[in-house]
Amino acid sequence: MAAIKVVLRDARLRAKGIPSKVRQWIQSFMDSREASITSDDFETAILPLENAGLAHGSPLSPILFGFFNSDLVDQPVDFNGGASAFIDDCFRWRAGPSAEANLKKIQNEDIPRIEAWARQTGSSFATEKTELIHLTRNKKEHSVGQIIMNGKFIKPANTAKLLGAIFDKEMRWKDHVQQAVNRATKVNIALGGLRHLRPEQIRQNKREVNTAC
Repeated sequence: MAAIKVVLRDARLRAKGIPSKVRQWIQSFMDSREASITSDDFETAILPLENAGLAHGSPLSPILFGFFNSDLVDQPVDFNGGASAFIDDCFRWRAGPSAEANLKKIQNEDIPRIEAWARQTGSSFATEKTELIHLTRNKKEHSVGQIIMNGKFIKPANTAKLLGAIFDKEMRWKDHVQQAVNRATKVNIALGGLRHLRPEQIRQNKREVNTAC
């Protein structure tokens, strides 16, 4: 999220019609930040954060990042496709008569636009984290084609994770349900192990874990 700091932040906000006083307040929010780490009765020294970017956990951060990537996702959402983003998770989808037709539009129209936006803003996309998936009940379409982004080939995957949800090719949601079951099982086991502990034992275990880390 430090990407918004390295671009012309004030010019971008001004182009969106943000008043001068608000831009000054945003600059104050983002600059000259310090931090320390606290655990129980231990606290580190307060140190400055260089190139901190946007603060994690602040409700203002998603709004500001929306201004940053608005040019990337500002396009119609209709029966032919659309685009959206949350913080630095961007996704583009195409709907058409075949996987091959969708891939052609993604490769010839969408990827050039994405790469141009990255050059203009000084951003970069992690190709190793970029996923391609065909959502269809037609099994013959599941592994059709590939796309090229930043000179690297990306082939269709069996599943794709988006904002915590696991999409499978046929939209059966079995993988997503299994993920939820696994997480619930782990939490249940962990809680079961705490039921016989006294409060002072829990605090001691927490300190031991922090020391080990």
